[in-house]
Amino acid sequence: MGGITKFEERELLLQVAEGTEKAFRKIFDQYYDQIYGVAYGFTKSPALAADITQEIFIKLWLNRSSLPGIQRFNDFLFMVARNQTLNALRNKVRDERYSDYLRRFSRVTEESPEQQMFFRESEELINKAVEKLPLRQQMIYRMSREEELSQDDIAKKLQISKNTVKSHMNKALQFIRHFYLLHSDIVLLILCLQVL
Repeated sequence: MGGITKFEERELLLQVAEGTEKAFRKIFDQYYDQIYGVAYGFTKSPALAADITQEIFIKLWLNRSSLPGIQRFNDFLFMVARNQTLNALRNKVRDERYSDYLRRFSRVTEESPEQQMFFRESEELINKAVEKLPLRQQMIYRMSREEELSQDDIAKKLQISKNTVKSHMNKALQFIRHFYLLHSDIVLLILCLQVL
């Protein structure tokens, strides 16, 4: 996507403040790579950088009413990305991944029919993403998540190194998050990610 002018940015921020999801998507598309780059620069982890980037956009959406008051949005985003990343590193971001949480939560929840439908739809979307993974990643992901095998057990079973298992899992999780992001609407994405 091409760059946006300061005037367009100001207009988009006003629209986001009013709750316009389309404007939020444009801001997201414009700044995702920049925020991800900052997070990756500190963490050197694609999966963790993606998590941090998503958390930042969630916070932007939840605090959208304050966006029009920000004069230098680009500088503001850099500071937020840096601070969020440093906080994540300090807190040693939890190992539990988004898709795992949804799978477990959807099995045990006794919430409203709407919430149950939401989690069912989310799980279906995750399953579609898993089906699109390369065969080896798909196999390792399923062994880890469905059979609940440890990385050591998977490595022994497939006669590969634990590092190879870890690499495949990181790539699989990154693809699943990206697929989910591209195939869900903004509200669904934000609601999903709030559970973390």
